[in-house]
Order: sequence, then C-alpha cells, then structure tokens
Amino acid sequence: MGGGIAGDHGGYSDIDMLFTPVGYTRKDGTPYDAKRMTADI
Repeated sequence: MGGGIAGDHGGYSDIDMLFTPVGYTRKDGTPYDAKRMTADI
C-alpha cells in the first residue's frame, strides 16, 4: 500500500505488479494499460 507521499511506490510479492506515481507496471517494467482512478467527492 502507498502512504500518500509524493514518489511513493510499492509492489506485491504474489502477483506481477508494481505501482509508482506514474502508474502500474509489471515487474519487468511493461506498463499495464489501465487508467489511474481518482475519488471525485
């Protein structure tokens, strides 16, 4: 999980996914074709 800090990143040990401030990638760096979702309150 991210901590809401600019530049925060992380990953999952059991699936092929990393997350960064610019989006989601596979562990080899290939981007996932997904749009970032935001909460519109």
